[in-house]
Amino acid sequence: MAYSVYKLSGKNSHKIKQIYEDFESKAVGVYGFEFYPIDFDTFSAALSQGLLNALVLYDDDIPESILIYSISEIDETIELNVIHSLSFENIVEKNNLLIKALINFTDPKEIVLISYPMLGEQSEYAKYITKLGFKLVSQSIFRFNLDDTTSLKIFKNKHVKTPSDLKLVRWSEKYYESAVVLIHKAFKDTTDALYDRRFLSLSGCRDVLEKITKDIYGNMLRDASFLLLDNECPVAFCFANLSSPQIANIPLIGCREEFTSKGLGSFLLKQSAGTIIEKVVEGKLSVVEINATTASENNASMRMYRSLGFKEDVSYIHSFYEF
Repeated sequence: MAYSVYKLSGKNSHKIKQIYEDFESKAVGVYGFEFYPIDFDTFSAALSQGLLNALVLYDDDIPESILIYSISEIDETIELNVIHSLSFENIVEKNNLLIKALINFTDPKEIVLISYPMLGEQSEYAKYITKLGFKLVSQSIFRFNLDDTTSLKIFKNKHVKTPSDLKLVRWSEKYYESAVVLIHKAFKDTTDALYDRRFLSLSGCRDVLEKITKDIYGNMLRDASFLLLDNECPVAFCFANLSSPQIANIPLIGCREEFTSKGLGSFLLKQSAGTIIEKVVEGKLSVVEINATTASENNASMRMYRSLGFKEDVSYIHSFYEF
């Protein structure tokens, strides 16, 4: 048994078709992906175009494991998507070799961070990846099922204070640049910024907002995306989109530091989720679930979701490596 690791190109991607299709079949059930990934032909094309990258671990001459990643140039980050092996034999050793190769192949002058959400069974590797210099943060996924009568009752009965000195408005492009600054101020010192460096700069926050408003993260629900204004200046926000026709997501919610602990998050979340529920009742949306992710250590955020009928479904480890 002799392991070796090589970069994969589009030209020889056919060699790992079996591994990729095995990963594809397990992405949802084993790794906890919300949706099935792209098919092999699309994956191979993405490799050729440089949209995705991959490392392959060989056992002698036989492909055994893959590590798939992409590069975000705007925040100089490698986004590690998944590590998958055909068998669990020597899985820690194989994962270690792939991670070490990724680090060694990376130029620290161009990349400053590896970000790796360890979804599903990948979380079992968390205690080993720290020995390679990775740090860990815990994330919690909350879900509000619209057919859950208990959640609906909690949501309906939850009284949230209306901020009388602030103005509620739906999302409008005229607030774009102000919202970029607001997102930066709200997230630059949070756990999210440890593994998503975009929050550390205005250009990065502009990229986040663009991906929300240009439907990259899913179709934006403009009627369910709100801002709170103080003298026409945004001080709090809650965005909503559709991950699929049946699933709505709250990708970002936050406020300026001086407005924390005033219940603005709960107020905006109820406005956003309430709008989605109304549109479902009216037959304008087919949503059956609203979900959101928050840092497990953020007790205020965890309480906010629970108080409105959201239920914690699963938690996972988000690891990151700083060069």
